[in-house]
Amino acid sequence: MVYVADTYNHTIRKLVPSGANWVVSTLAGTAGVNGSLDAMGASASFYLPHDIASDASGHLYVADTYNHTIRQVAPDGNVVTLAGSAG
Repeated sequence: MVYVADTYNHTIRKLVPSGANWVVSTLAGTAGVNGSLDAMGASASFYLPHDIASDASGHLYVADTYNHTIRQVAPDGNVVTLAGSAG
């Protein structure tokens, strides 16, 4: 499994191998919609997310570039702001 910050779509994508292909889904955010909302899955919003790190429990830590924040994405897609202040 691979996670990608889809920067210009303002989303966090999840890629899962399936045979010789990959299945791509959106874990958090909505493509083409920017903002700074802590919420679940597609209801959350990012503004040019750039880098991702993960921990052993499956949480992702996202550098939400234009929001000047570090956001945590839980394995179920719940997004919370850990550090910084948007705007």
